[in-house]
Parts: sequence; C-alpha cells; structure tokens
Amino acid sequence: MDQSEGSSSSWRQFSFFDAEPFASGDEGSPEFEQLRSPLIIEPVSYSSTLSVAVASGDTVHFFNNHLRSYRSFQAWKDNGHTSLLRQAANVLICVGEEGDSRLPILKAWDLSRDTRRGPVLLRSVRVGQRSALVTCLACTPNLSHLALGFSDGTVLLYRHFLQSLTTSPTSLSSMPKARIVHESPEPVTGLGFVESDVDGPTLMIATVGAILSSGTTGKSGRARVLDRSGVALGCAVISHDRRELLVARNEGIYSFGTSDPGPFYAYDGEKASLQVHNHNLVFVLREESKSRARDTTPSSKLVILDHRHRWTSYQKHFSSGIDRMFSQWGALYVQAVDQPLMRLIEHSISAKLQVLSQRNLYTTALALAKSEGFNEAGLSDIHRLYGDYLYRKGDYDAAMRQYTLTLGQLPPSYVVRKYLDAQRIQQLVAYLQRLHELGLANPNHTTLLLNCYTKTGDLASLDAFLNSEMTDDELPFDLDTAIRVCRQGAFFAHASFLAQRWGRHEEYLRIQIEDAGEFLAALRYLRGLDREVCTENLLLYGVPLLAHAPIETTDLVIDLCCGLPLIPQQQAVSANGSGPATGQAVLSFLNVDRVTGLFVDNSHIDTAPDDMPLQAADVPIELPSPRRFFPLFNDNVDQFRRFLETVTNLDKEGNSSSNNDADASRSIWSTLLELYLTAGGADGRAKAMTLLREKSDKLDPVLALILCTQTGFTPGCLVLWESLGRHEDVLRFWMESDSDPDAYSHIAKYLETHGQDHHELYAMALRHLSSTPKLLALHGEDVSRILQIMDENNILQPLAIVQLLSRNSITPIGTVRDWLQAKVQENRGGIESDKHLVSSYRKETEQRQNELQNICDPDRPQVFQVTRCAACARQLDLPTVHFMCKHSYHQRCLSDSEPECILCARQHSILREVRQGQKKLADRHDLFVNEVHDADNGFAVVAGAFGRGLWESAAA
Repeated sequence: MDQSEGSSSSWRQFSFFDAEPFASGDEGSPEFEQLRSPLIIEPVSYSSTLSVAVASGDTVHFFNNHLRSYRSFQAWKDNGHTSLLRQAANVLICVGEEGDSRLPILKAWDLSRDTRRGPVLLRSVRVGQRSALVTCLACTPNLSHLALGFSDGTVLLYRHFLQSLTTSPTSLSSMPKARIVHESPEPVTGLGFVESDVDGPTLMIATVGAILSSGTTGKSGRARVLDRSGVALGCAVISHDRRELLVARNEGIYSFGTSDPGPFYAYDGEKASLQVHNHNLVFVLREESKSRARDTTPSSKLVILDHRHRWTSYQKHFSSGIDRMFSQWGALYVQAVDQPLMRLIEHSISAKLQVLSQRNLYTTALALAKSEGFNEAGLSDIHRLYGDYLYRKGDYDAAMRQYTLTLGQLPPSYVVRKYLDAQRIQQLVAYLQRLHELGLANPNHTTLLLNCYTKTGDLASLDAFLNSEMTDDELPFDLDTAIRVCRQGAFFAHASFLAQRWGRHEEYLRIQIEDAGEFLAALRYLRGLDREVCTENLLLYGVPLLAHAPIETTDLVIDLCCGLPLIPQQQAVSANGSGPATGQAVLSFLNVDRVTGLFVDNSHIDTAPDDMPLQAADVPIELPSPRRFFPLFNDNVDQFRRFLETVTNLDKEGNSSSNNDADASRSIWSTLLELYLTAGGADGRAKAMTLLREKSDKLDPVLALILCTQTGFTPGCLVLWESLGRHEDVLRFWMESDSDPDAYSHIAKYLETHGQDHHELYAMALRHLSSTPKLLALHGEDVSRILQIMDENNILQPLAIVQLLSRNSITPIGTVRDWLQAKVQENRGGIESDKHLVSSYRKETEQRQNELQNICDPDRPQVFQVTRCAACARQLDLPTVHFMCKHSYHQRCLSDSEPECILCARQHSILREVRQGQKKLADRHDLFVNEVHDADNGFAVVAGAFGRGLWESAAA
C-alpha cells in the first residue's frame, strides 16, 4: 500500500464549508420529532424528486428538501423495525425484523408505483440461513446484484435481482438463488460494489478482521483477501468516482481497489464512522472531553478531508457526540445529540481559489483548478497571479517560468513591459523565443527579439534563430513575417530563398512576379513543382504570366492538361521545400560571412539553384480539368484557341484530362465552337460546321444551339435541330423561307425522311400549304397526297382535318370533295352497322328481362320436364332439386352446405371473380388515367369503364 507522508498535522487547515442551523419545522412538530428519534436515514429519489427516506420503528417517512414529511407508509407489522435501508433503480429495499421471525426479512417496494397505503410491495422474504443479524446491505445502481452481510461472517450474493422482480411481479417470496461468496467467524462490517467496464461489478467486503474482494460472475471463486486487518462497523464506504473501497482506521484512511490496495491517507484518531460527500471524505472521531471534575462525557469531532489535495476542508467539535449524518441536495446534514440539525454547504471553486490566492498557495490553487477541469484561460489567470507574486519577491527567473505558461492567453505585452529593463533581458529573450516556438509572435516580437540578440552580442543565438530551419521541423518565428520584412527591405533573394526552402510556392511566385519581374523564372519554377501545386499557383498568377509570356504560359497549361512532361529530367527542380540541405550550402546561398555571421551584399544572388532533386517519372498523375484555366485567357483569344485545339486533338486520342469527364469535354468543345463562331470569316464558319457535323456527340447541343442562334449561323441551327429531334423547327424554317424557290422540295424531302416517325409533320405541312392561295395553287396535288397519307396512317380525325382546312377561306371545297365524300360514305356505313347492333342488343336485353321477371314472379309456376339427373344421368326420383336454370338433380347428388347448380357453378364463379376484380380496380384511378392516355381512342376506354361499372360505387 502506498503510504502518504505525515499525519493529521500535515494536512493544511481550511474552512471550505459554511455551517448553518437548519430548521425543519416548529419545535414539537411531527417532522422534528421523527428526525430526532432513532432513525435509519437513506437519500433516495422518490417520484423523480430527491428526498430522504427515514425509517423510524415500523414506518418509513419521506422528507423533502425542507425536511418536511410529505409521504409515509407502514413497512412492518407486529412491532417490526428497519435495520438497513437502500434505494436503487426506483426500488426501496429494507432489511429488518418482524414478529416472531427468527430470520431477518428483506422487503422491496416500487417507488414508481404508488397506492393509498404507500409504494407497491414487490418482495417480502426471509433471508439468511441462521438467526444472524444483517449488518450490511449493498446493491448496484441498476439493481442487477444485491449483497447481504451477516453478523456470523456470511456474505450472500443475489444476481439478476431486478430481473427477478420484473419476471415474477406477483410472487412476494420469489428470490434469485443466493450464492455464498464469503464465510468467516468475523462479522461483516462493510459491503459495496465497484463497477468495472470489463468484468462487471466487483463486490468489496470488509469484516472485523480482513478486507476482501469477490467477483460477481458465475465463474468467480471465493473472495480474495486484500488486507488481513479489518475495520469497525460503519467505517467502510465505496467511492464510486474512484472505484475503490475506503476504510477508516485509527491511523488513517486506507483505500482498496478490486485487486490491490490503493493510497493511504494518514490521519490519527479513533474513527466512529466514514462517509463520502462529493469528493470529500467525512468521518467522525471519538474524543473524551472532561466537562466536570469527576465525570467524563463522550464527545465527537467532525472532520471533512479533501484527500485529492491533502487539506482539511472543515472540522468541528461536538461535546455531546454526533447522532446522525447524511448527504443530500448538495449539502451535508449533521445532527448532534440533543442539538438541532446543522447543514454544511461547501464553498464554490472560485471561493476556494480566492482563499488559496490570498494565502499565496498558488501551487495548491493550480492543482485544484486542474482537478476541476479548468480551461486554459482559467489556469492562465492563476499562473499570472503566481508570476506577479514571484516578480514582487524578486525571483524573476521563476516568475518568467510562470508567465511562459500563460502564452496564448495573457497578452505578451503584459510580460514584455515588465522585462524591458536591461538587467532582465535574458528572461525577455527566453520569453520571446518561446513565443516564436508556439507560433504566437507577431512582427513586433520578431523585431524585438532580433534587437535583443544584437544588444547582448549573442551572435550564436542570432545565427541559430535565422538558420533554425536547417535542423528543426518548424521555424521558431513567423515565416510570413520574415518573408514580408525581407520584401519590404528589398532583400528579394532572402525572401525567395525562405519561400522556396519552406515550400511557400505562392510567396516565391509573388516575389518573382510582383517584385522582381522574373516571369520566365517563375514559369521555370512552376514547371518544377508538383502538378497539383503547379495548377493551383498557375490559376493564381496565370493572368500576369499570360500578359508577359503568353506562348510559354500557354505551353505550360497545355502540358498540365495533357499530361505531358513539364520539364526535361536533367533540368527538374524540387517541389518539396522541406528537404534536407547542408548548413554550408545555405550560408553560401545567403552570402553570409562565416567569420562575422553578418549578411553581405546579396544583389547578385541567383534564385534558381541547379542542384535540386529530380521529379519522379513513373508516378501516376491526375490531370487538371482544362475548364479551370478558361478565365486566364479572357484577354488572349488566340492563345485560348490554340490551347483548346491542342487539348481537343489529344482528346481524340484519349490522352486529355477531359477524356473521363463528359461535362468537361462538352464544355471544351462548346467553347471551341464559340471561338470559331465569334472569330467570323469563312474559315471560322467552316471549322464550326465541321465540329457540328463530326463532333455533335461531344458538344452540348443546347449551348451550341444558343451560340449558333446568337451568331446567326443558320446551317448550324439546322444541324442541331435535327440532332435534337426538333423536326418541327426544321420544317418551320423551310416554311418561312419564302424567298427560296426550292423550299418545298426541302419540305417534301424532310417529310419523306422523317414523316413516318413523326406524323405531326404532315399536319404542319398541310397547314402551311393551305395558308396562302399561291401555295395551294402550286401544290394542290401535294395536298391530296398528304391527305391520303394522313388518312392511311390515321394521323388526324376527319373532323380535325376539316377544321384545320377551314380556319381560313383559302382552301376551296373542291380540293377535298372526293376525300370528304369517301369519308362520309365510310361513316354512314359505320352508323348503319352500329344501329343494327344497338337494335339486336335491345331485343336481347328485353328478352332477358322478361325471363328474369317470369322467374322472380311467385304467381307464375315453372314447369320442369327434365327426367334425368344432370350430375349422375340417372332417372330422377324423389327427393329432387330443380334449379331455375332448368337443371335438375337428386338431392343426394348436391352438397349439403351450399346447394348450387353443378353445371352452372363454374360459370357463375368466373363471373363473380371478374366482378370482384372490377371492383378492386375501381379505386385504381391511376391505372384508368394511364389507359386513357395510352389508348388511340380514349372515348372507347371511358365507355368500356362505364360498361364495367367503374363508377357504380361513387354513384351509390
């Protein structure tokens, strides 16, 4: 066991609890009397309300936070009383004695279900094997396990206790089978469960002579001895947050884990009881105080220890001894003998920190703040106060160590102002270095640090600061600030070196393009970068590069998009700025004097070193989309056209970056079409027409049509209309071409080509030919031929054709006389045929109705002349069954359950099934609508639906 140093005198003394008398009612009120009688007190949650259950005699009372009784019920009969009380999972468990029973009795009530007499009683069963008292009771929070400790040293474990309560709710005597986990002649003085994430709960056992632990699984053996020394009754308690058993002995507080002993906290004194309140240990010490010359009366001392931080949070002497003590509602309630109840309320964390700061106990304050989970801001404030305290004492080094811990929270100017004195410059340098290491320095801090190095003459530190990137993974200063300062001072070589060395490609290109004007050098640098990095930076600086080096920049864009090598292998430069480099090479590049460590004239430094590692040639590459580079060519159409033509030529061969991206490919081809159309001239139009005819599948047809329309490129529109299936637009174009003498020849050819698949074109042509007298006179035969085709293919109803031709007074009746006469004769024949069918249907219907009326008339006798059975074909004899369908049967040949004509039954069943199917489909309006839309004659579908009774249910 880990032994803590010192004894009770080594604990710091604080008063972190406020004690106040707690009035539970007027003197003599029932609440007050119950509270002062011999009680068993247990904090519980009753009806989702934090309460205190108090067992007094045979009754259990529930008190609210004002300690006023709001519920009580009789728990025992025959002068019974409660010995132990526990609550878990809304179940109140009492162990006590009742009547003449020699064995202890365990009772369980469901606190979530209430009756007039109290909570619902779930169990009332005798426990134990001998007439031994139950000294300890423990259960898990979910009531999966329950343990009982007896005065004869026996410990019983019940597994699945809550399950037994729910599976047998009406059996008051049903209990899981108890397992004896420990037997000894020494009484059990403490029990508790310690939860484990792996092996389930572990039962901790304390007796007068030993401390033990036992597993709760079915494979667990006998209890394991952790310590051969025991503990008195009431001096063992479970700390659930630390998952250990705490034991109070005269020399101090011992802790025990599930398998090994834990820390020991020394505190001398005879312990009477031990409890846990929040994170504090609360115990009572027995004392002997002489109140008179001859007599001595027992007294007690209440001690509250914060064992995590090794201080005494509260202590108080009680001359009459402590009667009862419990923790609930965030406070500790203590009642001494013949004294009123006292409530102890713990101070807040901020109040504790204020007290510790006032006593200059900053180390203790930091430990408290960390244990309470303070954030960086809270800890920084304590470090600042600690640093101020050390600074006032003159311990500047220790103060600086505290100030360094505030970095990121405390403004650096607060510390810098304190150490600007020349005598404290070393501490300031250490602070600024740490500021740079954490990346919190600004340009002013960098300047101040460099000035400090200069004033102290510490050239070694200065060189190490400037060249620290040669050995460290990260710079101890802000690289952007260093580059910006070099640029502001016109040290472009230094700035470009830092940018290139640390992979700041954007900064390097900005220096070369915006400051030095080295556009070709920037392009060479871009070719040495990784393709993705090169792409991003080219998108950023492509506009000025195209303005000053259009051909070279366009070549680079083409190489990127087409997957071509960016640079010959022998001339490749490194894209990784964090590779290793020797200090000698860096000093040579920076032109640093190795003797003085100072920079010399560097205006002639070349920013393109040649000894860079080569690019890998076999690594698979992902090509960028050409569309990303379109905005760069806004002011350079010629290079844009060259770029697109090159990319599209490679796209034909499958080598372009857009080969696997249909949208990118369409965008490229459409943009190239736009460039051809906007360029004007016969060459541009010819190239555009070639694209439309040969690469129509690669173009966006809608966008291409818009471009052709905007530029007035009619041949292209015709090609696109036909490819899009917009045959009406093609036909309409030729119809509107009045000046073209061959317009109708194009119309006739187009009808011949596409009319069979698109019948609506004939209606358009007929409307066009009948629009003017001139067209009608020239193409009268064509009109007749179109009418014949429309009639043969049933393109329009005759009435619709007549309406189409009669919309104006241009078409004479003689033009369509023959066609109309033929249609009239055809319709007359159909009408006569329909009339004949209607007449026959009416006669048949009338005949069926007369037969049905005769059958249903009770006054009209029916004559059956059948002499043989329709089933067995034998001579009919009595009893005989005759059906109205004129079929007769022996009664023995028919079914007794539902007599029906055997010959007609199948036909009737078919009709019934058809009728049921029609009724089921009556509500499927979607099927009916689809059928109407798909049918050539929708009226016939509606008429058929009426015949099937589709709307009979709705009409009813």
